[in-house]
Amino acid sequence: MIKRLFKRFLFYLLLLFPKMYKKIQEVDYESATAALESEWKRKKAIVSCNNKIEYGYDLQIVVPIYNSDRYLSQCLDSIFNQSTKFRYFVVLVDDGSNDNSRNIAQKYLVNDNCILIEKENGGAASARNKGIEHIYGKYLTFIDSDDIISNKFVDIMLNQLIKKDADIVVTPLKHFSNNMNSFPKNEKVLFSKIESSNLQGYACGYICKSLIFEHLCFPENYWFEDTLNIFTVFTKCKKAYISNKSLYFYRQNLHGSSSVAKANLQSIETIYLTEFFASNNFLISSSKKTNTKIVLRQYVCDINRISSLQIEIQKYAFMILKHNCIQLLKNGLVKKKLLFRMLTNNLFNMATTYCKLH
Repeated sequence: MIKRLFKRFLFYLLLLFPKMYKKIQEVDYESATAALESEWKRKKAIVSCNNKIEYGYDLQIVVPIYNSDRYLSQCLDSIFNQSTKFRYFVVLVDDGSNDNSRNIAQKYLVNDNCILIEKENGGAASARNKGIEHIYGKYLTFIDSDDIISNKFVDIMLNQLIKKDADIVVTPLKHFSNNMNSFPKNEKVLFSKIESSNLQGYACGYICKSLIFEHLCFPENYWFEDTLNIFTVFTKCKKAYISNKSLYFYRQNLHGSSSVAKANLQSIETIYLTEFFASNNFLISSSKKTNTKIVLRQYVCDINRISSLQIEIQKYAFMILKHNCIQLLKNGLVKKKLLFRMLTNNLFNMATTYCKLH
């Protein structure tokens, strides 16, 4: 809370400098789109599918695997050593690994609640989609193959879901480095209700009702495919709870998309995905306040993700976000807030500074 107030104070202090009010030259939407696509081609995004649901377990855990032999055993041990009364089914999806990951994964097939699916390399979204083509659990979660979960992850999270008849339960991600070998156990975990619009857009660290994914899939061949969660998965959740303690340990990956995205042109895809979701009726909330939160947070994320690209590219992206913002305002889907005013008034410097501080 104090950190947030300090950032806001710092931002408003910066407004005293005239340079912050300098407007950039207007570029029409078509020209901005063409310029951006000349830098990085837009691909078709598909997020609708028909997954088969056939309950036989309480929970289905999907683990996409790609060249993670260094950490895979630690991840899978944490999954199969759960202390719980619930029945869970584990779907390991080897996404065309060319290291020893496949051989490691095969060792865990001695567990009768585990299967291994092998496929050609298609990316994390493709692997997750393969893992949910057939869903056997009433609830569903995704775990990255280099991460670790608490031995009470399944038990604590499912107990809360069932007790509150919630649509989703989330645990904060605890980031850790490779030299961390011990993890907290048996801490008292409390839950509080949270607006789904306030949830972070990770593809892991939550358990939700499987029905949410009956007709949903992740957009393949895209970076930042977990944008799906912000606009669709979370907005479908009417009752959401978050834990006060971390039950999911997220390994700091220096080679992950979020780490290597800086100054990489492929980070433009964050703009394409946001535009796709914002302009295709994925904002299903009846609340302008909720929609505004969703869009604002995603815009902040988008602007920060491309902040290391050339200024001209950033400005074209800015104009596309501006166009989308105007359309959402016209359609009455969102309320006008400070960042929206910056966009609609071409205040590029002010907007980028605002996003860096949030």
